[in-house]
Amino acid sequence: MSIIHKPSAGPVAINASVVAFVAFLCGALYFFGAAMSGDTQITRSVVGADITDTRDVPN
Repeated sequence: MSIIHKPSAGPVAINASVVAFVAFLCGALYFFGAAMSGDTQITRSVVGADITDTRDVPN
């Protein structure tokens, strides 16, 4: 009798979870990058937020 081993789904599940985690990190990086830039609706919609323009302030 020969024993044939079928590949388990373990490595496939681990690879899928790694891909999902990397996709989540990319989304979080995009969201926080857009929020930090101040040029999107994310920061404009914050009620009572003070925006300080420091582009023309001398060093």
